[in-house]
Amino acid sequence: MMQKLLIRFGWLILMISGLGMAYLFYQFAQTVDREDLTATPLIFYGSAFAVYGLVLWYIRRFWGKSYLSLEAIVLFAVLFRLIFLFHDPLFDDSVYRQAWDGKVFNAGIHPYEITPSSERLRGFQDENIYPKVADQNHVSQSPPVSLYFFRAVGLFTDFPPAYRIIILLFDIATIMILISLLRYMERATAWIAVYAWNPLLITESDGHAREMMIGVFIFTAGLSFSLRCRSLYGGFFTAISSTVHWLILPVIPFFEDVRSRWKTWAGMALITAAVWMIVYYTPDYLPFPVYNHISAVWCGQENNSSLFVGIQYLYGLAVTDASAAFIAARTTAFVLFITAWIISLFLYWKKPYVSQKQNMIRFVYVIMMFALVLSPVMNPAVLLIMIPVLCFCPSPAWILLTGLSGLHYFHSLEWLSGNEWYQSLALYIYAPFYIALSVSLTALWIKKRRAFHHPEKHHD
Repeated sequence: MMQKLLIRFGWLILMISGLGMAYLFYQFAQTVDREDLTATPLIFYGSAFAVYGLVLWYIRRFWGKSYLSLEAIVLFAVLFRLIFLFHDPLFDDSVYRQAWDGKVFNAGIHPYEITPSSERLRGFQDENIYPKVADQNHVSQSPPVSLYFFRAVGLFTDFPPAYRIIILLFDIATIMILISLLRYMERATAWIAVYAWNPLLITESDGHAREMMIGVFIFTAGLSFSLRCRSLYGGFFTAISSTVHWLILPVIPFFEDVRSRWKTWAGMALITAAVWMIVYYTPDYLPFPVYNHISAVWCGQENNSSLFVGIQYLYGLAVTDASAAFIAARTTAFVLFITAWIISLFLYWKKPYVSQKQNMIRFVYVIMMFALVLSPVMNPAVLLIMIPVLCFCPSPAWILLTGLSGLHYFHSLEWLSGNEWYQSLALYIYAPFYIALSVSLTALWIKKRRAFHHPEKHHD
């Protein structure tokens, strides 16, 4: 009886869920106070993610049996984003740094050269943008592609909300590309909700105008070209996006075309090398952006990491030198990832052409999974690049992690803080994630075992 009601009133469930999430997002934005952060906005954020999870469960369980309007999903997605667009940035003032970088770059001053607080920039230190510029005593931390984007927007306006509007347009364009890809891959288009309704992505992209969304858009475009058998175009776009997000580099070889394997692979390698040389050619400042990009892989917010911190902790029990333990952990994580990458690439290349194209996204998902769990860096922005892939590989564990990563915003709360890694924020984020991942993998293994039929079971 209940199942029949859920199938019959699917459209009503979708509408109630959308309206409920819109209300929760609005309350979340209204209750955030960076000067006096409480658990109240966390309750609204967590409730929104709970509704989001129920919607994805409903899609998995009843898609094809009930009516779920794609138009309604997209319209609600836009509504969610507008709620944050018309509100001040929640936890991050990076949009003001974007406006600042675009402003000084257009004046002929490279953002990698001078800090905003420098006396040389006194003429730019106005009362509107400068007081809210983040990291005033540091040069820009943005990758070169983002800086050129800020510069392009700065040609027309230095009004900070303009950057948020442009990021919103990139976000909506990504939704459109993903819908097209879902149709092309003959997947249920309702899975666009994985991306379009994700609370973490909405908060990061439209609540903070996160520049990472530029890379997400370019990467999704590259993924679209590769799946449509335009590997060189796909390689070009992914090469550009790899300069924004390091996680793209290891998946580029999986975009090659088996019909002209070595030619395509060589072409993508040359394209990637050329893009990096051109984009990172910043006279007199070349060492800084290259070091900044590499350091994103090798170091960072270790206290918010995953397996890397566990590896480092074990090495710390064996050696007394913390620096030596950290280097050993980095080396071990790197070797483990390279090994997984080589094995995955070999298995991928052994597949025939049709199977290769059908499984390309799955291999991209696997490589991203290994890279993220072994990386020293893990924060909400790092996860954004994986969310489009989850539309095709909707792993419950990784979707759960996108919600748990929202705790990063609330790390200043007393009950989320601690001095030891196993007592800190990492415990609240990764313990549920690994439990969910273990359960999912075990269930998948059992399902495959049951589906496997031994020949001797079929004799008469």
